[in-house]
Amino acid sequence: MSATRVFRLIIGCLVLLSITLTLLHSQLWLWLAGFVGFALVLSAIVDLCPMLGLLNKLGFSDDNPSFQSIDAEQAKILAAQGAVVIDVREPKEFSTLAALTTINIPKGDLTQQDKRLPEDKALPVITHCAKGLRARVAAQSLVALGYQNVYAIRCDLNQVCQVFGKRTQ
Repeated sequence: MSATRVFRLIIGCLVLLSITLTLLHSQLWLWLAGFVGFALVLSAIVDLCPMLGLLNKLGFSDDNPSFQSIDAEQAKILAAQGAVVIDVREPKEFSTLAALTTINIPKGDLTQQDKRLPEDKALPVITHCAKGLRARVAAQSLVALGYQNVYAIRCDLNQVCQVFGKRTQ
């Protein structure tokens, strides 16, 4: 079962539980449905859903696996073969700690017009961030832009720096 379907199942059960408990016990249980609704709206606005990230880490796959999740060692091998490694964190974060051989293009800047992106859309592109969530969102953006070989590093920045080495400022 995909992560999105499990997510929908959990959300649906929480809403039904809220309604049932409201009818059987107290109207205060409506706050649960309100919280769930607010969380869904917020996740749509910021394009980030921690529960989906957790489900992916637990082994549930995405509905549309248009990019591959890899670890830092696999990324290092691809980078040695010519893949472009993009750190999608904000410039302030990048200036604090960054891995060697990475370029910084914040997640919000990944557009067709960005000159830092490779022109060859068949070239492997790897994204990474501090924890892995922004890397996945950025990888989806790159696929939407037409890149064909997109990867997202699923481990945290410290592991990436351990494998790639730390950039000296």
